[in-house]
Amino acid sequence: MNDTIIKRTPQLAIALMLSATVIGCARANDNSNTASLPQVEFDPTYEEYAQILKTYVVGDRVDYEGLIESREKLERAVAAFAPTVPAFASDAPDSVKAMSNADKMAFYINAYNAITMLSIVERYPVKSIKNIGGVWDKRKWSIAGRELTINDIEHEILRKMGEPRIHFAINCASIGCPPLYNSPYLGDSLDSQLDAATRTALGDDTRANYTANKKELKVSKIFDWFGKDFESIADDYTRPTGKTFSTRDSAVIAFVAYHLNENIREQILREAQKLGHLPYDWNLNDIERNK
Repeated sequence: MNDTIIKRTPQLAIALMLSATVIGCARANDNSNTASLPQVEFDPTYEEYAQILKTYVVGDRVDYEGLIESREKLERAVAAFAPTVPAFASDAPDSVKAMSNADKMAFYINAYNAITMLSIVERYPVKSIKNIGGVWDKRKWSIAGRELTINDIEHEILRKMGEPRIHFAINCASIGCPPLYNSPYLGDSLDSQLDAATRTALGDDTRANYTANKKELKVSKIFDWFGKDFESIADDYTRPTGKTFSTRDSAVIAFVAYHLNENIREQILREAQKLGHLPYDWNLNDIERNK
């Protein structure tokens, strides 16, 4: 499944396809719509970003207070996404276009998550990312030689790649959001990483739960906001048979059921009569602290 979406290319190929041109050289400036960061070359292994994730992602939370002490390292990790990437250009030669969608997808997922972490660190302490004005649609970042907002990365790039599991890989720094993966996404392991991230997210009953006596499946608001994204891959999954749902709802139920354990999966597909949505918790996904 998803072989048509994800094609793999050795990491060495990424390094050969990336240039070291970087825009910006000063510390992030909150008074500007475009962030300015240190000059850093792209690292296809995401080593510095990996160290940050390993150190500061604790279970399904992030230690933002601790991360402040490593702000410069995080800034370098974000700056490493800035170099122009010839493989992403519309006029790239055919040899460069051979770079896989999986490598590109992993790149933009990692960029989204790293930028979101830095956005929180810059304004910490903050109760919710929603309290940071313009964080999604005004603040721009140098990514692959382009000036992009977080919304640009999600809606104009990642969602258009036709892989709805990205919704369980990108993290909006909120408790209701699927947990931040504690290692970078990589092209050659992306399919298994996306599968694991999706199963982990939907395995939490705050994001998916089935009430047998009501025959009702309740799912994260993600499926309400982005339900259409799941229609494109609906034929990859077994559809519910208990009731005739709309194409969108049928695709959502099939997708969710597939990523739950086998016993509950069969019950949902056979019996479900209603699809509902769970409350979304926008509180910061900060680690719990002793007060």
